[in-house]
Amino acid sequence: MKKRQRFKLNKDKRRENAKMTKQTISNTSIPVNTTVGLKFGFIGLGMAGCNIAAECAKYTDSNGGSPYSAVLVNTNIRDFSKVKHKKDAFTEVRLSGYEGGAGRNIEKGEKAFKDNSSEFLNAIKPLSDRDFIWVVAGLGGGTGTGAIIEAVITLAESGYAEKLGLILTLPRHNEGGNVLGNAFKRIQEIGKIKDAIGSIIIVDNQKLYTDFLKKEENKAKTMDDFLTYCNRYVADTLHELNTITNAYENMTMEYFDSSEFENTIKQSGYLTLSKLTLIDKPDVSNEAQFVSKLKESIENGVLSDGYNFETAQTAAVTTIANGGQVDYITNMAFESKVKEVIDSMAPYLDEYPVAGYKANNTVGINIYTIFTGLETPTCLGIIGQKYDEFIKAKNAAKKNDEVLERLNSLNHEKKETNKPKDLRALLSGNSNKDEEKTNASSNLRGLLDR
Repeated sequence: MKKRQRFKLNKDKRRENAKMTKQTISNTSIPVNTTVGLKFGFIGLGMAGCNIAAECAKYTDSNGGSPYSAVLVNTNIRDFSKVKHKKDAFTEVRLSGYEGGAGRNIEKGEKAFKDNSSEFLNAIKPLSDRDFIWVVAGLGGGTGTGAIIEAVITLAESGYAEKLGLILTLPRHNEGGNVLGNAFKRIQEIGKIKDAIGSIIIVDNQKLYTDFLKKEENKAKTMDDFLTYCNRYVADTLHELNTITNAYENMTMEYFDSSEFENTIKQSGYLTLSKLTLIDKPDVSNEAQFVSKLKESIENGVLSDGYNFETAQTAAVTTIANGGQVDYITNMAFESKVKEVIDSMAPYLDEYPVAGYKANNTVGINIYTIFTGLETPTCLGIIGQKYDEFIKAKNAAKKNDEVLERLNSLNHEKKETNKPKDLRALLSGNSNKDEEKTNASSNLRGLLDR
């Protein structure tokens, strides 16, 4: 294992990218006025992608500016008005000719992007100084799902292929056949190009939704509350990952600095990250108290799960503890047990750092892991499975339309009724009813055959 010389802190890189931030992240321990490691650019496609990209661009530096840049691309112009963050934090690209939206039609969404590609290329010019660009889209709708492949190709052809990654949200399993079908089609195409770009982060809304409802206080909240939570959770998670190594004092022989982080996310394949918080010092020799919890946190992930860690190409472990617990995470027993867990799950990694940092403001011991270069996770396969189940059920319902079969079996021919024409004869009682009765009785079979 290579030590400090391999994972050394790139001070020039840190100094170049250091930006002071004001926000306290709600679900993290990152302090106020910390620095970012990499200058990210975000390109949001469609409503979901725009909301997440705008959320990522919300962080401000000490001068009121943003350490991140964002470009929001959409058809439905009304969606832009729903973005609550400062307008100067991002650039809007309105896909002219499609202002009413794509209506979950991915062919329409793709054409809308193609027809406005020149406007898109002009809008992304300010992103040329970014260390890495994340294209963000929700899979299932019309604009984001429709535009994602064309956007990636356009960016790659414009020289961004080496610093380009994806953040893709998956629909919940009950959002309907059209949504699942759209997501399934794009998942197949993304699989064909994944080795030509950097890391892909999957945000599984089904997983986040299930976790969200596990908290009693969330059960009375609305779907808008959940979507806001998701957008903020994705943004905070990525920002937290981008600030960890710059926020705290390193206490170990190994580093995982911004340059290592950059190399990690440039790795092709899928990326997953986890976070385990232990309030008290764990007994590393205790399987249930430490080892099983660490394995479980890695397998569950923060944003998605279902990964085969044996396919991982790169990994990193970063641990943060306060002054009273920092000695614990720097001892050989702790480092050895962490590596034992990682080696058992991802045995084919060449090398990976296990870095430790001191943070007086943090509570407990926080262990972060990141794995990249992973093969397709099962959560993507489940989308295909749910779509297949939907189609089969739909076709079965068509074949067994019992009401329609009964209707088709009925005789729909209209019986003609000959109304009497001599109304005076009816009033006088002089009618031919007796004659009609005689004729009818002589032809009963004719009546039955009507």
